[in-house]
This record gives sequence, C-alpha cells and structure tokens, in this order.
Amino acid sequence: MKNILPGIIILLTLFSCGKREKNYPRPVAYPRQEIYDSTYRQLAGFPIDFFINASAREESVSGSDSAAWWNVRYPAYNATLHLSSVALRNGEETAQLHSRIERMVMNVGGAAVNQEDFYSSDSAFRVLIFYEPGYTPTPVQFVAVGKGRLTSGVFGFDATEVTPDSVAPLLQSVVRDIRYSFLK
Repeated sequence: MKNILPGIIILLTLFSCGKREKNYPRPVAYPRQEIYDSTYRQLAGFPIDFFINASAREESVSGSDSAAWWNVRYPAYNATLHLSSVALRNGEETAQLHSRIERMVMNVGGAAVNQEDFYSSDSAFRVLIFYEPGYTPTPVQFVAVGKGRLTSGVFGFDATEVTPDSVAPLLQSVVRDIRYSFLK
C-alpha cells in the first residue's frame, strides 16, 4: 500500500498537467499616443489670424504680403502641417477655390473622406476640411477663402509607416486645431 500511494499521486499530477490549451499569437500592442491639449496661440507673422496648438512649433518658410508659407510641426506626432496663404485679386476667388478643391480631391486619391464645410465665427472665411480617418499621405487638408486671401493647409506624417488605428486620434486632434482657428 505504501508503494501505491506515491504512484497514484504521480499519476494524478501527470493527468492534471496533461491538458494543454492552444496557444494563439497575440496582436502587436502599441502604446497609446499622447494627444496635445486644446490650448492655442496665434501664429505670429502669418497674414491672417491663425491659431496653432500651443505644443506645436512653427517655422516660416517664406513670406510676403502677397504670399506666405509656414510649417507647423507636431513633434510628438512626428508630423507637419504645411500652411500657405495667398492674396487674391478681385474676381479670382471662386476660380482659385475650385482649383484648390480639385487639388485636394486628387491628393485623397479615391479614399473615403470626411468633409466639413462651414463659415468662420465672424463669417469672414468659408472653410472646407477634408480628412481621411485611416492613413493616406495627406490625411488632413483644408482651404479657407476670405478677407481677400486663400489660405490652405496639408497635414502629413513624417514617418513612412503609420498604423491606421494609432493615427485616428491624432487626425481628430489636428482637425480640432484647424476648426478652432476659424471658430474661436
């Protein structure tokens, strides 16, 4: 009897450990990207009153009274918003707006986009924003016409590989920033 008890314990131990669960590969986990707070400051020197996120960095590429180009870097997003503002002559507002919209549609390349069309809080600008919820080379674009100027912007990531699920919150925050600049 003494020899049977240790044998039974060993057999029970072996049978209880014998059940194997199937192993499945786990999806790759990415840390959640920190979204900038919704605090803003005016883009100094830009031809119109334009506000950028307080965490972004601006860089004047070139500028004059008739045309200005600026880059607004979002360092934590590894991305840049390229801005331009061009003075319009009387009568060319509609043609320039249609030309810019045509360019925005070509940049989207057939991807499904969300579109917002609104007037600024002072009704001085008509604003059109295109944004693609996934990842395209130009996921956020906008154009605004008013006060004798055509102002536009294209947002893009500097990285070549970005996963769509991690991009969506960043794009929403950039669209929020653009909206704020016109609806403040």
